[in-house]
Amino acid sequence: MSLLKRIITFMLAFCSIVYELLLAQTLAAFLENTVLRYSITIGLYMFAMGMGSMLISEKQLKRPVISLLTTEIALSVAGGFSVILLHSVHALLPGRIIFLVAAHALMILVGFLTGFEIPLLLAWKENGLPSSEFKILGVNYFGAFIGAISFAFIFYPLIGLLPSALIVGGINALVGTSLIFKQRDVSSGQEARFRTRWIIQLIFFFVLMIVVVLSGHLNEFFINLYLR
Repeated sequence: MSLLKRIITFMLAFCSIVYELLLAQTLAAFLENTVLRYSITIGLYMFAMGMGSMLISEKQLKRPVISLLTTEIALSVAGGFSVILLHSVHALLPGRIIFLVAAHALMILVGFLTGFEIPLLLAWKENGLPSSEFKILGVNYFGAFIGAISFAFIFYPLIGLLPSALIVGGINALVGTSLIFKQRDVSSGQEARFRTRWIIQLIFFFVLMIVVVLSGHLNEFFINLYLR
């Protein structure tokens, strides 16, 4: 397993667990009962991951690099903009039920997409050689651990929920763009499709970074919206 693939595996797990913790804390901030919110979030996350791993198609596994890039495009958007979406739903749409449905749908979506990652990483043969299952799993678990620690000591207390989601979404998108260095592992005839999706991922990276710069204004906007 190459160094780049180890970094990709580590960072994907890092981003995924931070997304879920951001969603759990956002839910707790609006609805209180932190223990309940975190318990349900982690439970749904694990369930959705399992479903994603079970339901991934053979077609996706036959083109793992392109499928992984597609997954990261979806995750960087869903995870990166998750807190903004929840703020918007809470502020603009009346009713606790609508907010709960939106929040839990995001949790399930992020978990489901995350469930695709390990099967795709395992199916991804570099230079025609099979992946090392134990190393991929080990690096993945370590990435999740560092992500959880980073959320507790850096993202939540020092950066805040909304900008943290955007930053992690940007990291996720950057990891997706790094797959360009593994274009040689894309099967013949799929190069054009890969490049198109890579450009889409690059665009989302820049969009997320622009919104990070504006995150202070967004926070102020939502605060003013609540105070009306």
